Amino acid sequence: MADALRALADEGLAETMSARTRQWSSQFTWDEMATRVLAMLRAEAGRLAQSPNERRTFTDLATVVRLPLDLLPDGEVPTFRSTDRCMVSDGDLVVLLRGADTQTARIALRRAGVPAAAVDDPRVRITVARPVDLVSPAVSASPRAVAATGRHEDALAG
Repeated sequence: MADALRALADEGLAETMSARTRQWSSQFTWDEMATRVLAMLRAEAGRLAQSPNERRTFTDLATVVRLPLDLLPDGEVPTFRSTDRCMVSDGDLVVLLRGADTQTARIALRRAGVPAAAVDDPRVRITVARPVDLVSPAVSASPRAVAATGRHEDALAG
């Protein structure tokens, strides 16, 4: 606690943290939260309509994909599942893919219409989501980014 208070004594750092906190908290509107809950309910209703048998593997794994916008044809943002989060941040398309490991994320990108060359581009970063990413994946880039085509240490990936 003492270290945190000393860090906040730095006016520049305090202002940066304050701005990031305001940016992060601005997404928690009643409308946005209602939209998220409805998206999850609709996804579950659709799944049950297709397959009422419970054969899913339960996982809380999620993946964050950061894809430079210039890799998308005509700047078109692909469509993902209603339970995924998709936003633009710092010139990147940032997608939170729930229930996906790093290999499944690559498949999801292709299914969404992202060209194979873009998915394989070394600038694409695919990481296992951290707790903060589940709330707001665009707040900060993960320092442990994994290039989509490179070797990675994600033991959970397909």
